[in-house]
Amino acid sequence: MQFSATTIVLAMAYLAGIGAGAAIPQASSNQLVARDHHEHCACQVATNGEVDNVTTSLVLANNSWRWHQEQFPEQTSQGAHYEGYYLVANSGKINGDTFYNECRAVGAADSTCF
Repeated sequence: MQFSATTIVLAMAYLAGIGAGAAIPQASSNQLVARDHHEHCACQVATNGEVDNVTTSLVLANNSWRWHQEQFPEQTSQGAHYEGYYLVANSGKINGDTFYNECRAVGAADSTCF
């Protein structure tokens, strides 16, 4: 039986209880940056850096009731600036402020959305 890296990361995060408080968005004024609502979002390793699949998976583990995962293997005409795993809202769109705070709560440097 083989497991993907994402499955292993999600299982480890669940077992370790990482980000248990990340399910509640933090509203600290110094963490919020003006962001709109988006179709797809992912955590980043740095501002203007590549997608951080590990922290994106941790955000998903804490929010699977509102988001699901899709893979963009390359930059696409749809607007993805970086390849990797992006989360998509199960209903409606993703609030960029909320997603940014979720990424920061699990150790990501920034987030990217389109």
